[in-house]
Parts: sequence; structure tokens; C-alpha cells
Amino acid sequence: MVVEQVVGASLYLVLPLVLFGYWVTMYDARVGGALAGYALGVGVGLPVSDVAALGAGVALAAVFAGVAHYEDRFGWAVVGGATGLLLGGFALGGVTTVTGAGAGLALAVVLGALAWKFPRGTLPLATGVLGALLAATAITAGGDSSGGDLTNVAVTAVVLGGFVALMIQPWTAELGDSVPPLLPLRVRNWFDLVPEGGVEDAVCPNCGQRVDPAAPYCGNCDASLAGIVGPADGATGDATETTVTDVPDDAVAVDVPCPECGDRPIEEAATGVGLVGMLLAYRWSSRTVVGCHQCNRSRLWGLAGKNLLLGWWSIASLFANPFTILWNLGRGAVNRGPSTKLARTLAESGVDFQYLADASEFDASDYGEHELLKRGLLRLGVAVMLADGNADPTEAAAIRDHALELFPDADRNELQERVTEYANGTTNAAKVADGLEETLTRDGRQLALRFAAQVAVADGDVDDAEAQLLATIADELELDDGAVQDAIGSGVSTEAAPDPAAAM
Repeated sequence: MVVEQVVGASLYLVLPLVLFGYWVTMYDARVGGALAGYALGVGVGLPVSDVAALGAGVALAAVFAGVAHYEDRFGWAVVGGATGLLLGGFALGGVTTVTGAGAGLALAVVLGALAWKFPRGTLPLATGVLGALLAATAITAGGDSSGGDLTNVAVTAVVLGGFVALMIQPWTAELGDSVPPLLPLRVRNWFDLVPEGGVEDAVCPNCGQRVDPAAPYCGNCDASLAGIVGPADGATGDATETTVTDVPDDAVAVDVPCPECGDRPIEEAATGVGLVGMLLAYRWSSRTVVGCHQCNRSRLWGLAGKNLLLGWWSIASLFANPFTILWNLGRGAVNRGPSTKLARTLAESGVDFQYLADASEFDASDYGEHELLKRGLLRLGVAVMLADGNADPTEAAAIRDHALELFPDADRNELQERVTEYANGTTNAAKVADGLEETLTRDGRQLALRFAAQVAVADGDVDDAEAQLLATIADELELDDGAVQDAIGSGVSTEAAPDPAAAM
């Protein structure tokens, strides 16, 4: 009885899949993958029994979420594949028949490949159809048709689900400006959906194709855009190179010092999971650490030790904690080297870099202390300066001077050159802040907001646009509403600001 009720309630997943499928999958591929896996499991198992449907749904949800956790594109592909498998199977007698399974597998390969390569063109339709297929499953399982054949009503549901998804999902994709948009740039401009500072002639710095300034990645070559707004008026010099996310096969590191030890180059980005049990509740957190493998391993194993002490003290965490410990230990033991995740994390944090084929070529003495943090703050400061499209000399000088206060060992001329260089490159404060949020501690995020605020007030006034920009930065850094006023009045002097060593 309970199983039947759970399976019946799961059919309400039609709504998030049809209305928000693209946004959910692009925002977190693990969630989209889990939804697709559950829908596929229910679709395959429901004609057999409710128990089979629930078991298959939960199992496939876990598998698909795990696949998506490894790489977002895998998550996109399994969503397309699940839709193809279920649709092909229904069309030709059911997934359990030879013809249905063959058609489903063939269609799964096609839709999975399309979702991998063209997620913006495939995922809205795929998730809409997948949601409708849940309804089709219920209709065929409860009706007279055998083998899972599509009835006329089910065909109507699938067509209607795809149509509604194509009509609604381009608008739900605009939620929070957190996923690549589906609406054409001209339409987004009509409804003022392009963020402040966006331009209509933005191009990808890697392939040169026209792009939407709000998109995080180029739809043509997948290079990280970090929010293109184009060169600022009054800036000079050559544009900085934006590193593409295609990692060379021989790359072993990047030319940025590890923020932990400062002696070795950054080799990888790794995500650790923290879990604290609190009797009836628990707190789950994840954090991306960027650095050399030795330092990342130490930090992840340290997190596993904290979970070992603090992760058992609630009913839910009692079952989840062994997996978090094993994850942190296993992830810390393996050096994946430079990856797409590392490239995107650095690019979105505003950090320019080049790949190294030989880590021994790296000389830490060529770089200042806290190099990663310094580059990220400079990029954020420049993005704030360029919010109105102009490179203001007063704000440019403020960026340099505030950076010198935080990093007294930095070279003044080198800082000035970076400010000029960044002013001609990819700049969008919200995107840079979003990237920094993933790599900085709370102290580091507060420091970043204070740095941005001091650039904004360098001309002696904070207008409405600058106040709104600072509020957006605070949101992206996951700081509360009062953080902006605190940042404006706090300054970034070494006496008042958090220690940069505590920022990463």
C-alpha cells in the first residue's frame, strides 16, 4: 500500500520535468540525472508491479546521479538517453520486448549524443517528453493495452508535454540567471533579461562566434566566457587570453601557485563533502578545493576525519556518513590532474592561467604570495569598474592601491598591468563572484565583497546601479543582505580585513 502511494505520488514529477527540466538539469546535472533515472525506472518497472517500479526508479536515480557527479555532460547525456530509451520502447511494444528495446537503445544513443553536444537544443524537449512519458506509463499500466504500447491518449500526452516544455522552459531558464539562456538575445533585450553591462555584439574570445553575454560557456566551442561584456571605453592594450576548457592531454598542472603551500603549481580541483549530525537534523556541505595534489589530499582527508567525529549524530547522517568518508578518502587519494572542472573553476573565478606539461618548469619564486586570490580579486575589481562600460582612472587606481594594501609584496607596476589587461578581457562581476564563491572560505568571500565595495566607492559615491551590482555580488558570494553596507564602511586595509591566508 505504501509502495503504491509512493509510486503514485512520483507521477507529480511530470510538473518539474515539463516546466523546469532544462533549468534543473543545467543548474545541477546530478538532480536532472536523478529525475531522469527515476522516471526511466518507473517507466520500465510500472507495467510489471509497483515494487519493481519503485526499486528500478531508486536504483537508476542513484546511478544517473553518480554519473552526472563525475561530469555535467554525462548528466545531460543520460537525461537524453533515458528519454530515448523510454520513448523508443513505448513506440514499439514496450522496453521489455526485443523490438522495443532495440528501438529504445537506438533512440537513446541519438538523444544522448545530441544532449551531450547540444544541451540547449535538446534538454528542453527531452525533459518535457520524459515527464509526459511518466503520465503515459500510468495510462498504459492502468488501461487495457498490453506491453506498454502508446495509446492515443498517451501519444497526446507526449506531444503536449514536448510542446509545453518548448513554450515554457525558455522562460523558466531565466530563473536566477544561473544557467545558459534559451531565449534569443534580441528577445531577452526586449524584456530586459540581459544583465546590467551586457552588450549585443559580444563574441567568444576563443572561437570568435557571437555569444550571449549572460551565458557561462560558449555554445560553439564550450570556452568559459565568465560573462562577456566586451572591452571598456578608454582601456588600452591587448586583450587577455581566456583559457578554453579543452584540457591538453599532456597537461599536468597550471602556472598558478597552490594557494595552500605556495611552492607547487595547482594541479587539480577536487570536491569534498562535509557532514555534521545534529540529533534530529544534519548539515550537508560541499566545497571545491583547488591546489596541488598533496595539499588537496591533506584537506580532503582532514575533512574525512571531521566527518568521522561529527557525522554520526543524526538518523539520516548515520547512513550517509560512511559514503562521505569514503568519498573524501578516495577523492584525496587520486590525482586527476588538470580537468575541465579545474579550468572552469579558475576561469569563472577570473583567474587567467596557462597549462604546464612539466611541473618542474614551475618556479614559485616568480609569483607573489596568495597569487590565486590576488588574481581573482583583481578580476572582480575590474568587473565592478566596468559595470558601466567605462574604465574610470580613479577606480583603476583604487584597484591597484587596495591590492597593494592586501598584498604588500606585490609589484605596483605588475598590478597596474593586470588591471589594464583585465579591462580588455572578459569581465562580468556576477559571474566572477559566482566562481569565487566556490573556491573561497567565508572570510575570503567577505574579503572579495569588501574589495568590490571599495572599488565602487572610489569615485566618492555609490549610485543605484552600483548598489544593485554590489547586492548581486553579495548574493553570488552567498553573503547576507547586510554584508554590502558592512563592506562599504569596512575598508580593505590589512588591519581590518581578514588574513588572505584564511581566504582559500
